[in-house]
Amino acid sequence: MNTGRRAVLPAHLKADCAACTGLCCVVTPFDAVQGFGFDKPAHTPCPHLCDDFRCGIHDKLVDRGFPGCVVFDCHGAGQRVSQQLFPGQDWRDSAETAQRMFDAYTTMRSLHDLMVLLYTASVHVDDERLAAQLASVERLCERTPDAIDAAEMKRTTMALLADPAIRSALLALR
Repeated sequence: MNTGRRAVLPAHLKADCAACTGLCCVVTPFDAVQGFGFDKPAHTPCPHLCDDFRCGIHDKLVDRGFPGCVVFDCHGAGQRVSQQLFPGQDWRDSAETAQRMFDAYTTMRSLHDLMVLLYTASVHVDDERLAAQLASVERLCERTPDAIDAAEMKRTTMALLADPAIRSALLALR
């Protein structure tokens, strides 16, 4: 069943780098082999990250060996952490703030990725379980990040997407 519809993600699932504190440039480890120009451990700021949280080489990323940065998408997790969970705070303020923000970003990024999968599937497959699971993940995002079991939510979401009825409908879209 190809519905012919494209999944246009809602605003909260689209990255808004201007509303973020550069979390993907700090929290995410870089691997040169995967298109990030050089290797960088997690929780280490990219040397190209400017004081205003913008990329100093943004207009030259591909030329400088960073195609991975061009295609990376946090699906809105960065601005959720920066604007909703830690408004007015900066990971550079203290080691404790940094760790809390980094942990929250890791959790929210996982949940936002799940929401993108569920939203996209629900556009193409008429199954009320997809909408219910999406609502569950969205509700989970409203909790304090340290009270969230993202691994369990991922397990249940992936099990739902692997359900034969949903999987066969998604495969028919090819």
